Amino acid sequence: MWLRHLLHNPLPWRCIFYPLAAFILFLAASPNAYPIPSSSWDKANHFAAFLVLAVLLDRAHQRLGLPGILIALGALGMTIEVIQYFLPYRDFSLLDWLADMTGVVLGLALVKLALTAHQRWSVSQ
Repeated sequence: MWLRHLLHNPLPWRCIFYPLAAFILFLAASPNAYPIPSSSWDKANHFAAFLVLAVLLDRAHQRLGLPGILIALGALGMTIEVIQYFLPYRDFSLLDWLADMTGVVLGLALVKLALTAHQRWSVSQ
């Protein structure tokens, strides 16, 4: 019962998604002076951040759907790259954006898999 409520109640997911998205945007526009856990391979950081954002956004705005999530997070990722183009200590990279979108697609696939497994488990109980 509590899991069903958590999965379908958008409020807790929104309370996590928006601050995290703002924090990621802040980090993307900041010099690399913040000691945060990350991979030495920049693309893995992009992939992981956007995988998490995709899961959170899917649950936070459940009616948005696959195209809406792809557009929203694709726009966020491209916005980050455009901002970084104008920063002397950052670079624009389409490969970063591609890593973002790969994370989004895998994140959405994981959500679908988890919801399907939860539904099958609920029916069998």
